[in-house]
Amino acid sequence: MDQFDLEVKKAVAHASALRDNIPAERVGLREGGGGVVAKICFADGVCWADKMYANAMGYENVYYANRAMAYARQYCPDIPVPEPKAWYRNKIHHYVTEWVEGNQLHEMVFTYPRLYSDGTTVSNLPHKLVSSLAQFVYNLTSCPIPLDKCKGPFDH
Repeated sequence: MDQFDLEVKKAVAHASALRDNIPAERVGLREGGGGVVAKICFADGVCWADKMYANAMGYENVYYANRAMAYARQYCPDIPVPEPKAWYRNKIHHYVTEWVEGNQLHEMVFTYPRLYSDGTTVSNLPHKLVSSLAQFVYNLTSCPIPLDKCKGPFDH
């Protein structure tokens, strides 16, 4: 834990340096996507997400996520996509983007009532979850992203 705490402190210092040494602090930490995400906020109110991961699969996932977000920004400007800020490695890998407020889809679905032991379910998905997902997927799939941009160098 001490090594991880030191890594996070270095990440906060690095983020501050990237923004002309505006003071920053870690204000949150959560698990997700095969790693840990630190919420780093600056004295001027801007916040970034530092997505930290330790394995090679995480590196590949970040590559794909970064390319997908770049194409979405280029070809689908109406879809809000966080801007990447940095991608580097200390003891672990760091992928830094703008912070996007809100809950993860996993949290939105699984923090609501779950399955009962007899197998019945409570249908309490968050209001507008299905329509929001449908709108996002429709907007993304209707973007004119060229087919040759839909594969990466890791595809076989």
